[in-house]
Amino acid sequence: MGARVHYYSQNHAHYLTKNVYRRARIFDSDCFKLKLIATLNDLREELGFRIFGYVVMPEHCHLLIWPGELADPSRGW
Repeated sequence: MGARVHYYSQNHAHYLTKNVYRRARIFDSDCFKLKLIATLNDLREELGFRIFGYVVMPEHCHLLIWPGELADPSRGW
């Protein structure tokens, strides 16, 4: 199977899903959930994107974002 192709264009929302390595259930812990949320906030401030919503599940999370000029979600951040 070849490499995944990522398409990115500005001026629209992006839906992202991020899985934890080997689907470990780290977000069962409030400590890890709070750290994820704090990290998302730091990235939002640094890269200038907007977060419309997110859902944190035990082994993955979903994000709905609107990228800013510095934020390119196709680069795997």
